[in-house]
Amino acid sequence: MRAMWAAIGITALVVTALIGCHGPSGAMGTEGTRGPEGPQGIPGTQGLPGPPGGAGAAGPVGPLGPAGPAGVGGVVWVDAEGALISGLVMPATFVLNQPFASYFDASGVVWNIDPQTCVVTPWPAGTGFAFESSDCTGAAFFYTGTAQPSPPRFALPGPEGTVLAAIDTARSTSITTCSVLSADGFCQPFGSPSNPCFPSALVPVTETREVTPPSAPVCVPPLHPELR
Repeated sequence: MRAMWAAIGITALVVTALIGCHGPSGAMGTEGTRGPEGPQGIPGTQGLPGPPGGAGAAGPVGPLGPAGPAGVGGVVWVDAEGALISGLVMPATFVLNQPFASYFDASGVVWNIDPQTCVVTPWPAGTGFAFESSDCTGAAFFYTGTAQPSPPRFALPGPEGTVLAAIDTARSTSITTCSVLSADGFCQPFGSPSNPCFPSALVPVTETREVTPPSAPVCVPPLHPELR
């Protein structure tokens, strides 16, 4: 038994001698070279949709589209052979039980045209100048034969053979008409001796212009309206 413990002690001494004491850590070695790039990984799953972006700027104006279909027809004037008369665009009206058609000349002035002859004339209204004075003096107003103003561009007879039309910007003025200078240059009271003056709404002569009757359009009378 004593011999066994002696052997164990000898063995322990031998092991201790072989292990020795733990020495200090050595210095870090240099970094090794980079290895080759690895193969591409498999695709990941698709992410969630992002929020909607803001509105973009307006694009340029597109090209002009094709012309649309023809509109619904209306009343037109034609001659005895069915030819459409250029410039006649308004339906017939009746003044003193006579039919009248409206004719537009090249400058846009509106004239009367006789359907029986194709002759262009001023409208059968307008007899001179109206005044607030009793002796046709002072500011003159275009008298249309009534107490109502002349619409712009309508050709009406004026004094001494002139033809006048109110300008586009003409506006009527409320006056008290007491005398009228007729087309032949004669000054006459507007009303009766007991009531010589009447309220009117007329266009000042300064807002009219003299116009020239156009030539009659080429047509075969009589004219008649048609719905086309």
